[in-house]
Amino acid sequence: METEESRDDAIWHEIHNAYRTRRILTGQLGGIEQTDNGKTITIVDYKGFRIVIPLKEMMINVGRSVVASRKEAMLRKRQTFYLDTDAAGMYRIYEGRIAQARVIAVIFSFNIS
Repeated sequence: METEESRDDAIWHEIHNAYRTRRILTGQLGGIEQTDNGKTITIVDYKGFRIVIPLKEMMINVGRSVVASRKEAMLRKRQTFYLDTDAAGMYRIYEGRIAQARVIAVIFSFNIS
């Protein structure tokens, strides 16, 4: 049985070999970011590995801007995954059902007397 560590090692070996042999790998573009020193980089996901490539090497024309609302996207996702009904007309989330959740922020509040 393959462990997660051995799987990651195999993927890293694949990435390293592609670099040495100049073989092209294909991944999913995850975004464009600005580094602290002002360089623009692209983030590509390759089998779970975060690959950083300078934008100038991607030959991407970023002359257009896209504006989106994270709040609107989260509201739509909430509607789709939690408030809609399934094919049988049942709500997807109901009392007693085990649901996966992700904590995205934690805030601590202290009262100092």
